[in-house]
Amino acid sequence: MSRLKSLIKRASLDTRAVIEEEEPSKTSEEEVGKYVSLLVKIRLKEGQNLAIRDASGSSDPYVKFKYKDRIVYKSSTIFKNLNPIWDEEFQMLAEDMTAPISIEVFDYDRFCTDDFMGSATIDISQVKWFHPLEQVVELKDDASPQEELEGRG
Repeated sequence: MSRLKSLIKRASLDTRAVIEEEEPSKTSEEEVGKYVSLLVKIRLKEGQNLAIRDASGSSDPYVKFKYKDRIVYKSSTIFKNLNPIWDEEFQMLAEDMTAPISIEVFDYDRFCTDDFMGSATIDISQVKWFHPLEQVVELKDDASPQEELEGRG
């Protein structure tokens, strides 16, 4: 089973609430919460036992992170490696802590469409303030190349 490790930190708070001074008592916590964005740091560490997608018996994996159907980060491609080590970090603003971060892994192909290798999601609502959370995620939908060939025929 393929796995990816990523480290998530909730780093800082960016408040965008505009509270009128005349009637501050009428502003509920729910209304203020609508305008809060959190800066989330994510570190992509490594992949383990990724699927073979190239005829050479290897893969050239890279990872896309999506938040609310928008790509927020694309990793570098690690060529000819089923156990890549990325050790890459990025930051993103999250306005809705109930919206998960989607992870999609692809095999880079120079002359044709990149091959899908698997996907996973990260539930950022479980992250605690200023406490790093390390998660190992299992990729889903990572059919073996043999299964793909049988499915095409």
